[in-house]
Amino acid sequence: FIPGTLFLLAVLHTGRARWLHPANLAFLFLIPVITLAANWTNDYHHLYYSKVWIDSSYAVPILVKNRGPLYGIFFLYSYVIPLWGLLLLSTHIRRVAGLARLQSGLLLVALMVPLVFNLPYILRLPPFHHFNLTHLGVLLSGIGIAWGLFRLRLLDVIPFSRDRFF
Repeated sequence: FIPGTLFLLAVLHTGRARWLHPANLAFLFLIPVITLAANWTNDYHHLYYSKVWIDSSYAVPILVKNRGPLYGIFFLYSYVIPLWGLLLLSTHIRRVAGLARLQSGLLLVALMVPLVFNLPYILRLPPFHHFNLTHLGVLLSGIGIAWGLFRLRLLDVIPFSRDRFF
């Protein structure tokens, strides 16, 4: 749900709250719900991970997962949605100045960090082909957003979006 949630943050920050109709929100989170259900029931259909085993050829045994067809769909979602958010923020940065530009830049970096940390795993680049560092990227992104909330008054600049949404 993180890619969709970060996209929502970009939508709200750039003043596009009018996009947030219930049907759009349902569509935005449809793939994560399907992915979660596929993960929970993977032993019955093997559509998310086609094979899971323990590789003990390393110094420490490693859980290895072969990706199934639903994994590819979620991969596309996980990159298309945040890249759309990055596009919204990058166009917004050109239109604003001062503190608003700094806030938008912080959100832009916060959206990029999990994607960058996920790439070595997705592309199976050694030595990270079995280690997903996305969680570390999300942690760093969250720290950056928290810093923006408390130091840069991140949500103070978007009252018009907040008022429209709520």
